[in-house]
Order: sequence, then C-alpha cells, then structure tokens
Amino acid sequence: LNATGGYVTVTDVLNGILISPMSGAVKISQEIQPGQAFFVKTTGSNPVVTIKESDKINETTNGIFRTINAPMPLIAVNMLYKSGVTTYLGDGTVVTFDSSFNNAVTDDDAVKYAGTNEVVSIINAGTLLNLETRKYPTVKDTLFLHMQRITKPAYTLEIFGKDLPFGVFKATLVDTYLNTGQLLSLTDTNRIAVNITTSIPASYKTDRFMIVFDNFGVLPVTFTSVKASRQQKDIKVEWTVENQVNLSSYNVQRSDDGQRFATIGTVAANNMPTGYYSYIDSKPVSGDNFYRIQSVDKDGKLAYSVIVKIKAEAGQEKISVYPNPVTGRQVNVKLESMPAGTYNIRVISSVGTMLANINVKHTGGTQVHSIDLPNLKTGSYYMELTKADNSRLIFSIIKL
Repeated sequence: LNATGGYVTVTDVLNGILISPMSGAVKISQEIQPGQAFFVKTTGSNPVVTIKESDKINETTNGIFRTINAPMPLIAVNMLYKSGVTTYLGDGTVVTFDSSFNNAVTDDDAVKYAGTNEVVSIINAGTLLNLETRKYPTVKDTLFLHMQRITKPAYTLEIFGKDLPFGVFKATLVDTYLNTGQLLSLTDTNRIAVNITTSIPASYKTDRFMIVFDNFGVLPVTFTSVKASRQQKDIKVEWTVENQVNLSSYNVQRSDDGQRFATIGTVAANNMPTGYYSYIDSKPVSGDNFYRIQSVDKDGKLAYSVIVKIKAEAGQEKISVYPNPVTGRQVNVKLESMPAGTYNIRVISSVGTMLANINVKHTGGTQVHSIDLPNLKTGSYYMELTKADNSRLIFSIIKL
C-alpha cells in the first residue's frame, strides 16, 4: 500500500478468499508466505495459537502474492493519489453482501488496522472496519465512509462493484462537503476526483462521504436463497423466491470461471406468492462450477440471483511421487486427472542448487512419467513441478 506499506485483510467468508483493500496493487492469498506476518484477534483470557505440521502446504505459486478471484457480491472503495507520475493506492475498504450476513458488527467483519498514511474504512456503530459483511441493501441503507490522515491536495476515489445482482438496486455517493450526489455504476469502475483544501476542515472531515442505496423500482421477483449441492456425479441447484409478479420462467446459468455464464436449463414459473424450484445439472464441468438464476418476466425483463459456487471434487487432480525414499536413479511422477500440456520438473538440493531440469509431455488424464535422476548422494532434496498453468508444487524426496 502507498509508498510505505500497510495492513491488508484476508478472509474466507462464503465462496472464497476476499481481500481488502481490493486492487491490482494488493496481491495476497490465504497462505502465509515468507516475509508475511498476521494478527490474531483473541476472545479468551488465555489464548493459544497452535500451528501443526499438517497445516503446512506443499504447493507454492508462481507469482507468490497473487489475488484469488472469488465470485462474491461486493463494493470496493479505494483511495488513490499521485506522487509525480506514479499513482499509489493509499488505502481502501470492502463491503460484501449476502442474505446470511448481519448488518451489526459480528465476527464476520474485520476491524481496521491503520497504517501510517491515509486510512479509509467503513464505520458501523462506532467500529472502524476494513471489511464489512452485510445483507443486501434495501431502500436508504447507507455505508458510512470514514477517512483519516488526509494530507494531500488531491485524491481519486475509485469505487466499483463485483458480482452484484444486476438491476436490483442503485447506489449514490453523497458528498456532504460539496452537497452533491453521484449515481454510481455497479458494473464499471467509478473514479471521483476529491480536492482537499487545508484551510477548510470540511473538505477533509472524516465523514465527508457516504454511499446511499435505493431500489430501481418494483422487481418481478425476490430471490431469498440460492444453493447448489453435489448429488453423486450431478449437481442440484435450488432456489426460493418471493413476490413473483408476471413471471415467465427461470433460466439456470452455469460458468466455469464465475464471469461468463451460459443457460443450461429452463424452469417454468408458477407465479405463486412464494416458490421453491430446483434443477439437476447432469453434466457439470470438471473443476469449479458457478451457478446463478436468471428470472424472465412476461415482458422480457431480466433479473439475476447471486452466484453460488461448487468446488471441484476433492482429489480430482492429484500428483504423487514414488518410490520415496528413492533407492535407485529413477522415480515415478503420477499425474491423475491433469490437463494435457508440458510439465517442467526440477530437482533441487537443500541449499538451492538445481541438479536436474526435465520437461515431460502429458497427454491428459492419468499418466505415470518415469524420471531419471542424476547420481544423487544420500540426503534430502526437493522436486519442483511446474504445471501447464505455471503454478508450482514442491515435494520433498529422500535419497537412500
């Protein structure tokens, strides 16, 4: 963050990993990497943190501090500033939405750890939050932004939505200093210039900005829940609704990346006041599956539910090395349910010296590749396997 560093929040609420501030400038994952530290908020009088050997992972990522794209409805607010020709992310905050959340401050929320420079947070009941979890907005719901240590003459507020149900509500940024309201796009990035005058305290007061929500109008339906679950090899998608008005049908849409969706089935609407629906996806894609429901009314108006995710089946992709310990000069690398491509295998000594560098052609699916090792001395070594997508796995091997 900025030119000096700062604190970043990472959470695993709901469908995946979410970070705050959210920006290409902040790249982090749920694994603690060398050089990182973390805080623990305690709730007992004699707290203990236990980290077990089994908590370690063998996998490392190429581009170690890389964001994880999790489909999660949210609004992110970043504060940018320029120093010369360079633009810095000063700070930011994130609000994420789901019907299961509580608008009060709970353990799902993350308090703000202030750095040494600009601080941007959400204030709720006197608590400053770096990441707030809330129910979906209703009319006049308000996010109160809180700004501290505003010292530069000009900033840019960068506000954007992600994975929000389209056409359900609108958001307005209210500037209490200029007495203006700006309708925000929730499908594109908004950039609002903010000028600061040091002789006018109101221009940098902590509560200058807020985001106020409103409805677009009467919706043909309200999605009260959407969920998906595995049924052996199938995936069952279920949804419940209220306020069905003039509806024609529901389209079940699926994606393999949480971004591009295609309709895989249609269910007729019953137009009762409340309704329960389900659909069986008998041909889910390998890997992660994302689902959303598109409602279609008799006039062709569309509305969308939130997105739900079903993770890839455990053990679907697997890599194993054997025999280990190694007794001769040959070791087998078994790739199970892995995509086709060229895989790079390197053998590295305990002090970091590369001893072997081998490329193997994998035709897809499950295959065993026999690797000829150099004449290794007795001891411990690392085998690094780079997959076709450039992610890496590291295994420990022992030579007898």
